[in-house]
Amino acid sequence: MRNALKFTSVLATAGLALSLAACGSSGSSSSDPNAPLKVVASPTPHGQILKYVKDNLADKAGLKLDIKEVTDYVTPNTAVQDGSADANYFQHVPYLEDFNKKHGTDIVSVG
Repeated sequence: MRNALKFTSVLATAGLALSLAACGSSGSSSSDPNAPLKVVASPTPHGQILKYVKDNLADKAGLKLDIKEVTDYVTPNTAVQDGSADANYFQHVPYLEDFNKKHGTDIVSVG
């Protein structure tokens, strides 16, 4: 049981590090290094993963997370583009590229 919990923790941390910031814009919403990282995510599974990280791993890593869950696929990108969020966690690169073409945005993948 303990090994399963460790594995889950490692998996969640790796997922966060590799793809949490699926998109990032040059117009970050905060230049304060102590401000929480504002992340927009779909409720399942991304929101659940972020909540786990926030509740179990973030303090140890010195990470403050502000999670906003949304149920559509446009809001996360527009929030990153307008600077009201630092990152989103929900999409793959082909969707991002298509979104940028269709909406004239310049969001980039950072994971």
